[in-house]
Amino acid sequence: ADGYLDIVELKKPSADVLRYDRSRRVWCWSAGASETVAQCANYLRTVEENRHRLELDEGLRFVKPRARIVMGRSNQWERRQHDALRTLNAALHGIEIWTYDHVLSMGARLVACYEREPSDYQADDALDDDDPFGDQ
Repeated sequence: ADGYLDIVELKKPSADVLRYDRSRRVWCWSAGASETVAQCANYLRTVEENRHRLELDEGLRFVKPRARIVMGRSNQWERRQHDALRTLNAALHGIEIWTYDHVLSMGARLVACYEREPSDYQADDALDDDDPFGDQ
């Protein structure tokens, strides 16, 4: 939307995003999610190192690019898993993991916004800051 590019990494919907560490009693990244975060961190470093060349040679504008990883499903998750994903994402810099269910929910909300009449909008319809996906 702003003319700059970000990276989107797609993994399978069947991929695990989180795993439960029983010894610490916390949800943490699955091995696949951890590897994908590292992969995207490498992409971001490479793009940053080569951003001037990418713009000159390819016309691609990268300024402080971000990476969005879409993987796994969350429609059967408990609240604690949603909270863990939000906490783990907040600890990352420039990388965020979304599940396919989050993307579907965001798409449905966007479509619903365009289907509404302008007179239907009210101040109390504002999105909850703690729930960007509206499905949790």
